Amino acid sequence: MRAISLKKYVSDSRWDEAMPFAAAISTTPPSVLVFNKGIGEIVVLKVPDELNVPTGDATSPSIKVSDINTGKGGEMNKVLTRVLGLDIQNYAVLKDKKDIDQATLEEAYRNFSSFSTLAAVVTVGKIPGIKSTNITRIDLLRLWWQVKLSGIKSPKIIDLGQFLGSTLGPGGTQIEGLDSELLHQTINKYFEIKNLADQNIKLEVKNSSGAAGIGQLAGEIATSAGFNVTRVGTGEVKTAGCRIVAGSKNLRAVSYLANIFKCDIVAPPSDAQGAPIMLDLGSDFAKSLF
Repeated sequence: MRAISLKKYVSDSRWDEAMPFAAAISTTPPSVLVFNKGIGEIVVLKVPDELNVPTGDATSPSIKVSDINTGKGGEMNKVLTRVLGLDIQNYAVLKDKKDIDQATLEEAYRNFSSFSTLAAVVTVGKIPGIKSTNITRIDLLRLWWQVKLSGIKSPKIIDLGQFLGSTLGPGGTQIEGLDSELLHQTINKYFEIKNLADQNIKLEVKNSSGAAGIGQLAGEIATSAGFNVTRVGTGEVKTAGCRIVAGSKNLRAVSYLANIFKCDIVAPPSDAQGAPIMLDLGSDFAKSLF
């Protein structure tokens, strides 16, 4: 019998298992699947169709979630990251759109946990029923294994419609938005990196992208991961790249931050040793979301 080697797939891994795994799924309506190994839970965040989403386009500043082209996984990822303020790096476009309810979710969970799914991932690199995805084969294998080890009996759904409310949109119009504070109070624990919040690692965010709202969005994403964001400011000079200015302390936490925002890590000036970590965002980060 021919042996199967996984070595050639390891370099393709994009998921640090110490961090939560999150993926946008093209269900009806769209949803976000989250597996947090640290707390041993799987949840699916159901995004309401009537929620308005900023587009960054002056002529059409917002659209409803129901208008998102979920057939383009990368676009779905960007939109849900912007509107929820969460780190969502993966996506899966289903062959057949399905309504998301508890019965459907539990059936999908049983199917994913089966050895037939493991065999499909090993042999063809995909899960049956998925049309396209950016999740690598090795990360699918690691996810399958970690889910099996977790012993989770049943995933649960959190309907984000409970956080909907009217808010002022562009031009003073009334649109359906999310109560961001209440939303994050409820769901941040699913995105928190294990033990990170207990360390009270202070982080300052600087928006040097030239795009409004990017600093606040990054602050929400970092807070959900467990960082203590103490300040969000605007850079005096517009830059392109993203960098993290950090000393020799908390190197593991800094590597998490670099993974989330795809930033370079640089040492602080000698007179700034001991200062909070600085996340300086350039236009490349803004372009990755719009």
